[in-house]
Amino acid sequence: MNWYLITLSPARPEMLSQGPTPEEQAAVGAHFEYLQGLYAEGRLTLAGRTLDNGPETLGLAVIRAMDDEEAQSMLAHDPAIRAGVFRGLVRPYGVAIGGWPEIDQN
Repeated sequence: MNWYLITLSPARPEMLSQGPTPEEQAAVGAHFEYLQGLYAEGRLTLAGRTLDNGPETLGLAVIRAMDDEEAQSMLAHDPAIRAGVFRGLVRPYGVAIGGWPEIDQN
């Protein structure tokens, strides 16, 4: 298994400063449920976002996947990506300090 970093940004930054549309709100709720599922499977190690509400807002998730293709697939299946509410990018990630030893041994 390999580490990957997913970065997410809102497709419509005003969603954060002016509030989401009902469709955006539903997609973000489904996104959260999707991430909870990945966490329960042991595929997601952490997820969160910066606390600013401007166009520079950044969400991130650290995931484990067999390869680049699987990591891209995990992003592509995110409901908020599929709905066009978030834009995302997957990058291979190297943990230098910290991590989860019980996961690294698998």
